[in-house]
Amino acid sequence: AAVAALVASANNANNDAQFQQNNVGEGSSDSKSSSARRRRRGSYYRTNPAMIRQCVVETATRLPGVSAYAQGAGKINVSGAAECGRDYAAKTKGGGKVTSLPPSFDLLADCQNGYWSPHCDQPIAPRARGGKRFNFTIVNAVGSAFRFAKVEFESRSDELAVSVDAKADLWHWPWVASLGVAFSLTKAPETDVVQGTLRVHVETRLPPPPRKGKEARQGRQGAQGARDDDDDDREEEQEHLDDEKKKRASEGRRRLRPQRRDGCSPDSSSGFLRTTTDVVEIFVRFPVSPRRNGEEVERGRRLLWDATHSLAYPPAFVARDALRQQADLLDWNGDDPETNFRGLFQELRRLGYEVDILTDDLTCFDARDYGALVIADPEDEFSPREVAKVAADVETRGPGLSV
Repeated sequence: AAVAALVASANNANNDAQFQQNNVGEGSSDSKSSSARRRRRGSYYRTNPAMIRQCVVETATRLPGVSAYAQGAGKINVSGAAECGRDYAAKTKGGGKVTSLPPSFDLLADCQNGYWSPHCDQPIAPRARGGKRFNFTIVNAVGSAFRFAKVEFESRSDELAVSVDAKADLWHWPWVASLGVAFSLTKAPETDVVQGTLRVHVETRLPPPPRKGKEARQGRQGAQGARDDDDDDREEEQEHLDDEKKKRASEGRRRLRPQRRDGCSPDSSSGFLRTTTDVVEIFVRFPVSPRRNGEEVERGRRLLWDATHSLAYPPAFVARDALRQQADLLDWNGDDPETNFRGLFQELRRLGYEVDILTDDLTCFDARDYGALVIADPEDEFSPREVAKVAADVETRGPGLSV
């Protein structure tokens, strides 16, 4: 219903622009006529899946006490999405926009109602596995093909480091792409909160603008002339090739293959002749793990949870509407302190423990950083190297082992 109302609103805006264009009087200025054409053309280009997703998500109402992983952006607001569709071209000045979902990652303001749970359950800590990982969805209503030309991070806290999973030479299509970001602390900061701004430079391929009137006729004539010239060149090249074939055949040598020519004819271009760059700013803020007497939480209260050997089954996502249902018969999300074992995780946090999650091989962590290794309901196999590593850690480096 929201999508239908939104598309209808966008189409109405398109029709209004068409009406204004057709009813410009002889005494009206050319600026009004060109403005109406821009509005009509803008509505045509911006009524796309990205624009609809932006309006539906941005106008949704969050449900209190429900995690973002259960409700998404929230409850759909049909009237708000329709109004967004009507005003979209005017607010974006006819050029569309590029946005991030979510627009920010604030673990202070957005954690009061549990929206970013389980990210809110534990602050960021200056450890190898004490950071935060998150996937931002970039929605591009400017064009369907785009790339992340550059990603910058600005922060007053030198201790906050960012690692981005993005390749500048990788083009994404269509309309949306995921941007993986890992936040970590290089050392313990002096403040209780760290924050910064992530700037994503999005370069979008644009189709050539439509040509009308004399310009279009000249373009067609020029293209036809270019094709005629290409035909003449191909005929001459073929004649030369035939002569070479006859000459080489008479000499008893192998046939000559046609050589590829550089360049493309005007009618064989890809159509993407222009690019434009937009900058998306994402505000991030994290609380820092509290320090006691200037020191980090003691080793005995730091736990490492092995999530590597827990398998999710069945290996598929099945949506459901019963957000209040807490029990699952199967391990849809795997055995993780942020999903199936959330009750235990929250109790450990209440008792003052800090729980880091291991998503790598058991040979990839330093046992001296933790008081115990927790292995809960493993389904995957342990390699001989992992078994030897854990046995050596427990015997010589002192961490406990909870299975």
